[in-house]
Amino acid sequence: MSQSAAQVVAGRAQGWQPMTFRERGVAVPFTTPHLAGARLRLIGRIGPELVLPEVVGPGSVGILPWERVGTLCSPTLFDRRLGARLAALPALTPATVRAAVCAEAASGLAGTEAAQAAATARQQDAADLHRARAGLPNGGPEPLAGLFGPLGLGPDAETARVPRTLAAMTALAEALADPPRTGGLATEAELVAAAARRAAAAARGALLAARTLAAEPAALLRRWIAAPEALADDLARVEWLLDGWAWLCRLWTCPDERLGRPAATLPEMAALVPPLPREVGAGAGVPPRHDMADTLRGVLRGGDWRSGVTPQDMIARNERLLAGALTLAGAAP
Repeated sequence: MSQSAAQVVAGRAQGWQPMTFRERGVAVPFTTPHLAGARLRLIGRIGPELVLPEVVGPGSVGILPWERVGTLCSPTLFDRRLGARLAALPALTPATVRAAVCAEAASGLAGTEAAQAAATARQQDAADLHRARAGLPNGGPEPLAGLFGPLGLGPDAETARVPRTLAAMTALAEALADPPRTGGLATEAELVAAAARRAAAAARGALLAARTLAAEPAALLRRWIAAPEALADDLARVEWLLDGWAWLCRLWTCPDERLGRPAATLPEMAALVPPLPREVGAGAGVPPRHDMADTLRGVLRGGDWRSGVTPQDMIARNERLLAGALTLAGAAP
């Protein structure tokens, strides 16, 4: 990041670990290179803020009001449209961000592949919702079925989005345990793999708790009638735990010979590992990485990450990552 850009970042912290998921913000698949790994959050009434990783070194974070994003970079048209849509939302959650991403990607501003992926993602989500309705008593209230849709219920539960994400994370951790695949980057590989295992384990526990609730229809409906918002928060915890991991899984599997695959992406992946908030009861698991100080932000400045790679190449790659992350197409090699 240039000096002038760094000056507009309001807050910086080394080894940052947020207290809550909402403080951490929601991962947004922006296509602008400078916004790689950015999260968006709403804190109080100050408006949406960008949470940017690796601003002044490994493990650091920068906070920038979304309205000042133009002082940091020139976002793509897709990112400007997506940011405006997200800024108008009353709440930012993995579910609301996903819906906004699908809506904007469908316009074609992130490329044909992303537009097709958005249509496929909507079909997958509709199928998940249908199966959730069938797995709840009398179909369950519509909002409740919507919360269970991504989690998966019934005989085809493992085809839902959350189980697919967990399977992709497991495959990623297993692939990173194979030295020939990691190109000698053992430290980065173990960092990403350990974080994936930790987040997946917590998500599996939350998923089991949610499905246990669904198996007790009378108790579930009583909770929904008594405190729908509290129950919604409990059921959404799984998606908060997995937020950002679909992008990382696709970053490992994204085929792009010019940018290198797959081991060449490991430093970037290590820089983008989502820290687990303190409310989970576990540490972030990302030790200081002094030799990574320029890895991520050097790429985002449009510098010579690998010979011949341009900012336009990075935007095209990010559009492909967005498409793959929406549907989790493909499997870890």
